Amino acid sequence: MEANSAIGICIGITLFCLVIAIVTLIIIFFVFDKVSKMFNIDFKKRILIKKGKIAEAENLPQSTTVEINAAIAMTLFLYTSEMHDIESTKLTINKVSKIYSPWSSKIYGLRQDPHKK
Repeated sequence: MEANSAIGICIGITLFCLVIAIVTLIIIFFVFDKVSKMFNIDFKKRILIKKGKIAEAENLPQSTTVEINAAIAMTLFLYTSEMHDIESTKLTINKVSKIYSPWSSKIYGLRQDPHKK
């Protein structure tokens, strides 16, 4: 009887965790969706459209283009890659002079039988 209740508890905890994970992912999706739409709003165009100046709003240049965004991203990438240390490519592995090493010996790993006297 105890095994069935333990299995039931495990299944319940698993389902509870799955529901929490799925709900969290849905919330994160909607948050990122709204935030991305918020950053894509051009406020000058919005103000001109509210005032009724639709022709002027259409003639406004775009604030940032894809090329500008790509240039900014490349600049940030190059800046962060310069902050890393440049490692030398020289190998520093030296050959050990003694061939025998107790770390690779299989003698110490074997069980020795006790001797009767």
